[in-house]
Amino acid sequence: MGTAMVRCLAYLPQTIQDLVLAEEVPPTAGPGVIRDNDALAATLDEIRQLGFGVGRQECMTGWDSVAAPVHWHDSIMGAVLLLKRSTEMPADLRPLIYHTLKAAEYLSELTARPLPAAM
Repeated sequence: MGTAMVRCLAYLPQTIQDLVLAEEVPPTAGPGVIRDNDALAATLDEIRQLGFGVGRQECMTGWDSVAAPVHWHDSIMGAVLLLKRSTEMPADLRPLIYHTLKAAEYLSELTARPLPAAM
C-alpha cells in the first residue's frame, strides 16, 4: 500500500481499516511497504498524531514520499502526495513536510467552501 493510501487509511473507521488489513499487499508495492499489520497499525497512530507521513520506497522502488490528508469536514477526501527520487530526497525533510501540509490544508479549505452557482 502506497504512502498516500496509508495516510488516508489512518483516518478511516476501524471497520474499514480491518478490511484493508485483511487484504494482501499489492505486488506492485515498493520494497519499503509495511507488510506487518501490527507495524502498520502503529504507523497509522503516528500519522494521526503528526498529521503527515513519510514513505521510504513504499509506493515504488527508488521513490520516497511525503503525504498529508485532505479533509472535507470530518471526512477524509484524499491526500497530497509529494514524490521525490530517493537519491534526491534531502536529509532535512522539514521544508517538504511543511509545504505538503500547507497544500493539504489549502485543499481541505477549498473542499469546505460552498460550490459557486452555475453560470
